[in-house]
Amino acid sequence: MIGGVFLVCAIATTVFLYPYIKETAHVSAPATLPGGLKKSDTDAAGQLEDTLETALRDGTEDLNEVATGVYTTDDDVEKVVVLAAATGTFLSPGSEADSAFTGFSTGGSGQRDVGTARVYDAGSLGGTVKCADGEAGSDSDKTTFAMCVWADHGSIGLVLFFSRTADESAPLFVQIREAVVKR
Repeated sequence: MIGGVFLVCAIATTVFLYPYIKETAHVSAPATLPGGLKKSDTDAAGQLEDTLETALRDGTEDLNEVATGVYTTDDDVEKVVVLAAATGTFLSPGSEADSAFTGFSTGGSGQRDVGTARVYDAGSLGGTVKCADGEAGSDSDKTTFAMCVWADHGSIGLVLFFSRTADESAPLFVQIREAVVKR
């Protein structure tokens, strides 16, 4: 009898934990990304990448890999893309994505405003993808951006798209995610 109960509990635990166990992911910040984006090698970009990694590691427990990058295109220097991605075990990807928006909106200098996050198609990697439009800076000098976040059981990532809308950024975001996350 006890053996049968143990077996049922073991099977139930395995079924419950399977999505988390199978989500072994690796993240990288490659030299190029879809959309003609090239990783910046300036000192300012390097400092921002270091700051992003420190903030991610300080703000989230139990991260494995962290990848950060600042990207630009030759066509439009104002369309800067900032990437921060990490691997770990995330039990509630939807909540993790929501927390990223909340943390971004309330942290730091407070001179930024992120609108309501909308759900977008997550592509072949599944999980949760949300994007929102935002503004940063003072009233006299506003910069517009889109913030997109993905979260699944094995990885999470945030990308800021300056001088783009959320609707414009979402399809590119999914392509960037597929280039950054490997399973």
